[in-house]
Amino acid sequence: MAEGSVLVVSDDSALSYHAKKDLTRQNFNVIVEANEALAMNMAKTNNFDVIILSIKGDNLEHSRLLLDIKSSKLDSMLIVASDSYSVSSISDMQRFGIFGFLPSSLDQRNLFLIVKQAVFVKKVRNIVKIHEEKILSLEKQIVLLNKKVEDGAKNTVSLYRNLQESYIGSVKALAQALDARDGYTHSHSQNVAKYAVVIAEEMGLSVSEIKDIRDACELHDIGKIGIRDAILSKEGPLTDSEWRQMREHPLKGAQILKSLDLKNVLELVKQHHEHYDGSGYPEGKKNGEILLGARIVSLADAYDAMCSARAYKNKYFSKAEAVEEIKRSSGKQFDPRVVEAFLRVIDRIQ
Repeated sequence: MAEGSVLVVSDDSALSYHAKKDLTRQNFNVIVEANEALAMNMAKTNNFDVIILSIKGDNLEHSRLLLDIKSSKLDSMLIVASDSYSVSSISDMQRFGIFGFLPSSLDQRNLFLIVKQAVFVKKVRNIVKIHEEKILSLEKQIVLLNKKVEDGAKNTVSLYRNLQESYIGSVKALAQALDARDGYTHSHSQNVAKYAVVIAEEMGLSVSEIKDIRDACELHDIGKIGIRDAILSKEGPLTDSEWRQMREHPLKGAQILKSLDLKNVLELVKQHHEHYDGSGYPEGKKNGEILLGARIVSLADAYDAMCSARAYKNKYFSKAEAVEEIKRSSGKQFDPRVVEAFLRVIDRIQ
């Protein structure tokens, strides 16, 4: 599946060449068109994720195509390529709906990153739009329910639950969009949830505890929304500074969930990188200080990470190697009881 679709409107051969070659290599569908009239027809009939528009000079008002795109209210993310844009043109970004500027001679890796960021922002905006419509529908329900005072208490409880589920759904959708930012983490949260639920069932946890664990797995990396793509998808090892930023994501995730009535899930997300021997983060909790659900999420998260290729590591384990690594880490990184349950069910979660 393509990462996204890009229309490049430019008569700059270097920009057109690199956009076509480098973005196609990164799995984007790219169309290059120098004729502005033809490009506008394409933009209106195709829902491009990104339009890269080459403009001579820094007066945006002189670009007929830019004005046409603005008046047509296209859903595409707009990137303007120019070697002479000024402070005044940058200040016009919001007025023209421009996502970002780049020089026509832009480094090819930066070209890929800004396009990738634009596609991600568009996905998030679409998610927010969908859930805003759901919330608006629920707000209309509130008006109707207020007219039924005699059933107010009962209906209010039901409505609150609906609203809560809608908000939680929005955050989960955002987490899925985060996973989809690169191929290394695609489906990671769903895999972690699958493993953790089987382990929790084996350990005899209650239905409500298992639901909290499933929700926490789907949301455990939501704090990475505040970490730059350049770090998340960096090729090779991270620097100490970059690791410090990565290690902040449990706290950032808990902060995002703070406004929701999900105290148990929030704590599981916050603690999912704590280690049984106290060597984890963010608070260095150990054994019984760590919620059992968080100890389960921690093992499931580590198992999927070991079995997955990541940008910042040179190799990944086979499933057999990952199991041996988890055995070696029993009593250190992982709760021995959770490891025992994992080993009993490993054949069911392959």
